[in-house]
Amino acid sequence: MRMLAEKLPEFTEMLDKMDELLVAKRPESIDEKIYQFLCFALSIKGRSKPCVLKHFKGALDAGATVEELKTGSLPLPCGRPPAWMTAGPMM
Repeated sequence: MRMLAEKLPEFTEMLDKMDELLVAKRPESIDEKIYQFLCFALSIKGRSKPCVLKHFKGALDAGATVEELKTGSLPLPCGRPPAWMTAGPMM
């Protein structure tokens, strides 16, 4: 992300604003840990290395463990887990 910020500062500023908007519009039932966990999973799906790194660190900072991120075993407040969480280890 650092290189992107150096080359395209306006673009990275807009990405930061999008993150702020998503946090503001997030339902109360989704705390920071779950939000970062989901962003981490979507980053893997999107094959975005900078996003994977950002949300991996964000999830750890929000209280997730490496084991939870590795196995996709974070409990969600919405019944059963999504299919990608039950498909086995992500790493």
